[in-house]
Amino acid sequence: MKKLGFKKWIISAVMLLILAGTIYIIYSTWGNTDRQQPLTQITPPHQVTENYEVDLNASTEKGIMFRGTHGEEVELPLQITKADLSIDDGTQSEPFQILTPTAVSYKIPPEMKDELQAVLVYRSDMASGYLLLAPIGWEASAIVGANGSYGVTLTDPSNKEQTLRYSDTAGSCQGCAITKIGTYFPDQAKWADEKGFTVYEPLSFTEWNQSAAAAEDEGTATYTTSASEGYYTTGIASYEKDAVDEGYQFRQLEFTLSTETTRGDLEDVVIDFFDAHHGPLTVANVIEEQKSTE
Repeated sequence: MKKLGFKKWIISAVMLLILAGTIYIIYSTWGNTDRQQPLTQITPPHQVTENYEVDLNASTEKGIMFRGTHGEEVELPLQITKADLSIDDGTQSEPFQILTPTAVSYKIPPEMKDELQAVLVYRSDMASGYLLLAPIGWEASAIVGANGSYGVTLTDPSNKEQTLRYSDTAGSCQGCAITKIGTYFPDQAKWADEKGFTVYEPLSFTEWNQSAAAAEDEGTATYTTSASEGYYTTGIASYEKDAVDEGYQFRQLEFTLSTETTRGDLEDVVIDFFDAHHGPLTVANVIEEQKSTE
């Protein structure tokens, strides 16, 4: 009887330990939810990593801090741009305040500090905005198309033909997206033709490469085209299929450069920032509406 009682005591003690461990794990998991960064991404959640956190604060300073490649901090100027709506019913008002990112943990080579700027694009009809890197001094203008597609163009003030353009079909105009996929991904040209969107003028690439993550994402590639009339393009294109409505989305970031301008570290950093986030870095709660005085 004594042996039986001792066994019951041992079993009870083990069960208490297991129960305590379970409670600790649940508490630890739930208790950390308030520490999450206010960061959203257009792409699926598994593509958002802790390496690209954004600290959102109400700020009037036009600067944003990045990590340096050697552990130091690198501050870049921040250009804030409002996207024009092609269809505007006039009901949208100017935001009371722009909530700007103050820090991004993407690593910037410190020697690029005086060559780069961050560009935050927002629109009056939604709370979120997006962030890109660009050559310093290039002037931004952004637009939202009538079909929902959107993008931004940055122009070199010393040469208006030199531009950096971001475009996103945003799930609209499937013909546009499929044609773009067939154009910038030559192995998909036959597929685009079968969909009824033949690529009649294929591009001539001097370079075309799958991204470093090609094994996981075959829908991303960097490229450089042959020069035409003194200019060439270089950039990154990506596409994905929507699992819900079976539609396609196409994103692209592209430099148009004079043949006298060679793609270098600046262009590489701008494109790599885009590649790291599978598009621009999308930031939630960029605008704050006018507070009621009642």
